[in-house]
Amino acid sequence: MHPSTVFLQNLIYPTMRSSFRPFAFFVLGVLMVLPTQAQTTYTFLPDSELWIEGTSNKSDWTVHATEMEGAVQMSGADAIESATLTVPSQQIVSNKSTIMDRLMHKTLMVDQHANITYELTHANVEPGDGGTFQAFTRGNLTIAETTNEIEVVVTGEAMDDGRYRFTGSHPLKMTDYGLTTPVAMFGALRTADDTVVHFNFVVASE
Repeated sequence: MHPSTVFLQNLIYPTMRSSFRPFAFFVLGVLMVLPTQAQTTYTFLPDSELWIEGTSNKSDWTVHATEMEGAVQMSGADAIESATLTVPSQQIVSNKSTIMDRLMHKTLMVDQHANITYELTHANVEPGDGGTFQAFTRGNLTIAETTNEIEVVVTGEAMDDGRYRFTGSHPLKMTDYGLTTPVAMFGALRTADDTVVHFNFVVASE
């Protein structure tokens, strides 16, 4: 039993008339379900990274998210309560080829679907060594209005300056989200359906 509950129990019971004891039970019940540790909100820093790697019949390719925003709520050093991420579809680019940019934007249907979003629904955290931990997560990923529940193993690291780093990857099929794989040069260039999403997020408290 929580120490504050024991204290109030010892304080209330001897002095409370029997007719008021149901109220005392109600107060103690509320105290028992209240959170014992406040949550802290951490927001994504500009040096956070997200990139997608894929292949084609010509060569491998990579595109990067140049903008994103998100937040992680934590209670304690390694307890993840919630997380959200938003990536503007228009800001996913190759940094090398405007042709690849056009193909990717056409695939993502950026004119109709401005954002890619993710919302955490569950995280089971297992502490590690040296300030690290692993989070076995489930969440909803939405691309072009198609939402799938995905499972991702995230490695967390508590940094010396109070920030946190979260890294991991997730295999993704474009067709699972109703996307058409990019094709160029009248079909001479065809990308594969399978891709891998990588992330390296750095967050700091507000």
